[in-house]
Amino acid sequence: MHALTVNGLNSVDYRLPDFGTGEKLRFKAKIAAAMVALLASTGVTAASPANASMPGCQTSWLEYDYRTSSGGRATWSRNCSGSYGLNSLGYELRAGGWSGQVLFSNGANVDFCDWDVIPLERYRVTHIYISATKTTYCKNRDG
Repeated sequence: MHALTVNGLNSVDYRLPDFGTGEKLRFKAKIAAAMVALLASTGVTAASPANASMPGCQTSWLEYDYRTSSGGRATWSRNCSGSYGLNSLGYELRAGGWSGQVLFSNGANVDFCDWDVIPLERYRVTHIYISATKTTYCKNRDG
């Protein structure tokens, strides 16, 4: 028997049966359905990036301009907080109403605050963290 715990709220005991591939898939589907039911009963929902009414989302968008693999230019944008893994050469970040941090492949990072425009000089961006609340860096910088 194994116990499965989700955020310390409930546990489900389960035994992995030894049966054929089709039966294993059906069993996994049952486990997935049970997890969805468990999460739904706790009020946990998935945030949709397009839904600004979700916690951690707003109508203001962060925009990141980067170089595409074909050498063109594209814009990646988000309006919900989160931690986003990337791997691209950055041109510019427009923070919108967000604060957070950009991480680069060389280990360097840069903080950004509401409405900042950050030139990225085509350094390789590996991660963008968008904070749900104003970061300490911005509170100290902006007062």
